[in-house]
Amino acid sequence: MNDLERSRKTEGRLAQLARASRLHREGRGFESLSAHQDMDVKNLLKELPSPFYRVSVKAIILDHQNRLLIGKGDSGEIVGWEVPGGGWEHGESIESCLKRELREELGARLESVGDILFVYRGRSNHGWMITRLAFPVKLKNFDFRYGDMTESKFVTKDELQQIEFDAEEGTIKDYANKIWPKS
Repeated sequence: MNDLERSRKTEGRLAQLARASRLHREGRGFESLSAHQDMDVKNLLKELPSPFYRVSVKAIILDHQNRLLIGKGDSGEIVGWEVPGGGWEHGESIESCLKRELREELGARLESVGDILFVYRGRSNHGWMITRLAFPVKLKNFDFRYGDMTESKFVTKDELQQIEFDAEEGTIKDYANKIWPKS
């Protein structure tokens, strides 16, 4: 059974329990919900996919040799390589989010942000849905003072396909033709 089928089955069972609860409250049904039904609701709720999702903003940074910047951190949450960027906070502009993330991760200063290149989705290591917005970015400096990232390197289109990315970042490889449209 796939996630959609499991979700529909769970939602159907929850709807049945909700009707039983409503009938009870209206005095038209059960004397009381059984402990079994109460536990059933709690277990069913655990089966529903999380409604939480995260939007992150990613910086597509190419150097003068047309290589993509990727980095690695030691936070324990991300295992493997990733494109710089991170969570887009409420009330923050895309530019201010990228400025903050690049400063936190690399100590880098943002020069400019282009129009959105692509959107990619996946699940975080916590199971949340993540939507990532990828923007071309120019930096003022490449003399990195690492923070959240402890290592970085530039990779070619071919090298990108060989990199072991963090599980939640892995789909970036599917967008190589958007990063390098002319190669």
